[in-house]
Amino acid sequence: MSALELRDFLHMEIESLSEDILKEIYFFTKFMKEQNVKNEDVEFNRLSENTLEKIWNNEEDTIYDKYL
Repeated sequence: MSALELRDFLHMEIESLSEDILKEIYFFTKFMKEQNVKNEDVEFNRLSENTLEKIWNNEEDTIYDKYL
């Protein structure tokens, strides 16, 4: 099923739902979007960690390690 077909199918299904269920769907989709953003943030942090480790972990800055 293509994304367009899925959107059309969902649109038809949504048309027949009660207002209460529509609200639930709305809040669920907001939740899913927020989860997606959080997952992207975690992935970005994971990917950048190796690069930043070279900056954070060096002999010059070891004096600051005691404050961690």
